[in-house]
Amino acid sequence: FTKLLDSSREYYLKLLEKSLNNRAIVITIAVVILIVTLSLIPLIGSEMTPVMDSGQSYISIETEAGSSLAKTEEVAKKVEKIAADVPELLIYSTQLGFEPGASTQATTGANGVQQAFMSLTYEDRNSRKRSIWEIQDGLRSEIAKVPGIKAYVVEEAGATSVSTTQAPLVIRLSGKDPKILYDFAEGLAEQIKKVPGAVNINLRWALDSPEYHLKINRERAAELGLSTKEISQQISASVDGMDAKEEFNLAGQDDLNILVKYKDEQMFHKNDLENLIIVSSEGKSLALRELAEIKVIEGPNLISRENMQYTLDILGFSKDRALSKVNNDIKAVINQYQLPTGYTAQVTGQQDDMNDALTRLAVALVFAVAFIYLLLVSQFKSLIHPITIMISLPLELVGVVAALVLTNTYLSMPAMMGLILLSGIAVNDAIHLIDFVIEAEKGGKETKAAILEGARLRFRPILMTTFSTLAGMTPLALELAIGTEQYSPLAKVVMGGLFSSTMLLLIFVPVVYSLFEDLKRKIYN
Repeated sequence: FTKLLDSSREYYLKLLEKSLNNRAIVITIAVVILIVTLSLIPLIGSEMTPVMDSGQSYISIETEAGSSLAKTEEVAKKVEKIAADVPELLIYSTQLGFEPGASTQATTGANGVQQAFMSLTYEDRNSRKRSIWEIQDGLRSEIAKVPGIKAYVVEEAGATSVSTTQAPLVIRLSGKDPKILYDFAEGLAEQIKKVPGAVNINLRWALDSPEYHLKINRERAAELGLSTKEISQQISASVDGMDAKEEFNLAGQDDLNILVKYKDEQMFHKNDLENLIIVSSEGKSLALRELAEIKVIEGPNLISRENMQYTLDILGFSKDRALSKVNNDIKAVINQYQLPTGYTAQVTGQQDDMNDALTRLAVALVFAVAFIYLLLVSQFKSLIHPITIMISLPLELVGVVAALVLTNTYLSMPAMMGLILLSGIAVNDAIHLIDFVIEAEKGGKETKAAILEGARLRFRPILMTTFSTLAGMTPLALELAIGTEQYSPLAKVVMGGLFSSTMLLLIFVPVVYSLFEDLKRKIYN
């Protein structure tokens, strides 16, 4: 190994001497390399954080509108059988429905008796042959065959980095009419399903919840001494129930409540509501149909508003493609649609989180570079030498972009953190080299001789420092341990950037230094 380093150093010194004699060619080559590198950046997609094989999947199921809890349970059992056939599965659990009136938002819509939620835990990824995404693809293809399912989502745990984000892909539509909004969303969702990498596309809510709209005959109601409020109160008491505790003699049972109402099956159809008995102020009983016209329409199962407008979110997940590229394709699909006047469509979701995080990290990177420059100015007592040293920072982009492209890794928060870390590491070797050259010049040597002497003495320490750092980052880059997937981009960025900046700074930094020294002499003369 020592002989290899010695022979490499001799070749390097010969190459460096030729480079010092042909500085224009060297700088031109470096500029071309940087231009080519910058042109490759659009090939790199971006995402908030890398996906991770957590060994746990979630399945959300929504059955057809009007399905009972028993029907939802029947469908859920079929899905459970599909899950149980997965050889890597260790354990699963299922939650069915929600209490009426306790509806909340879910990935597939408003929670109710039509909702089922499953949690699946697999063997860790080092103990199975298939990845979690391959397992989920198999689950999706089988669940799609189950009858009675209106919508379903299969996702890995931690699919979104921010808990308040509904899904990685969110397309928010807004407008004043929920019917127009829903019709537009249905057509748009079908087109988004064709976008490569977009999976689990579903609507936040649907117009499939039956609503009974009553138009009260006010003249007839007035004849009977009934107001609209009194009629609605009687309907509510019949459908939702009323407290009848005072009608019973329950001494010492103050904590016991009694609710009297019709059975659910007695209030299931339009005819049942039309035959509902209403009592007038004089005690006369009559059917509701004599007082009101009843219409049945399909309404939203979840009402969502923003800025006094109805909103409907199209939710989805990305697979095998960068989130940024999927979002760009979705924006292109949206641009092909002619939105009605007053209606808007906006791509949000994890894209907003990602843009905000990457912007903040980019600002942090700028501050890091500025602090490094100020520190070098105070150290070298010069404004020029720090610039020479920091030339190594653009050179690191060559290896960073190459590492991301070759390993098909996306730009993410860990990758940006790696760039910030790299900005401090990459200048170390240049500092050692230039500092030695400056000291040699103070000792009376000419610039070229000082550069060659510094390069000869610092060649081995620079390479050893670089190789030791690369060796330390290798296990993290290879994702050998469970959970290291999220930090792998950091290691790849550091490794690629450090390798390229080291290899290039050994030639390019001395060339730039000699060029600046010649310019300085001409200015002084």
